[in-house]
Amino acid sequence: MRINLKNCDKIREALASVNGSATAHTFTSASDIAPALAMAESELKSLGLRKTSWTGAQIIIHSQGPTASAYKYNAIGTRVILERGASGWFMVDAGRIDLRPAAANRSPRVWVWLQHRQRHHAIQALKDRIECCYRVGAS
Repeated sequence: MRINLKNCDKIREALASVNGSATAHTFTSASDIAPALAMAESELKSLGLRKTSWTGAQIIIHSQGPTASAYKYNAIGTRVILERGASGWFMVDAGRIDLRPAAANRSPRVWVWLQHRQRHHAIQALKDRIECCYRVGAS
């Protein structure tokens, strides 16, 4: 599966086939994924990575879990894996997950996975920032 996030109809179809009849705690459209994607993009920017070097980065997003603490059973949720291509973000995988009722599940969970070269650039950018701050502070 490799679906451009701009193709809302195909995203909706793929998510519907994964979710089955579940709708409460699942992603059902590209617009459901957008807020978590914005958080992940913000993280990539904060790592000092230029947008042109995002190609190949992956983002794993789990949908929001039940908010009621009295919820007895696991809810069905959605896990989506997005990958940055040259022309934008693509959904490369989607699946069902069990969401346990807990405070930690009350917002979507987002993980950013970097390729080796991206990790190297992020570490170098951090070193540069630390060195710059050290030089300014040491007088």
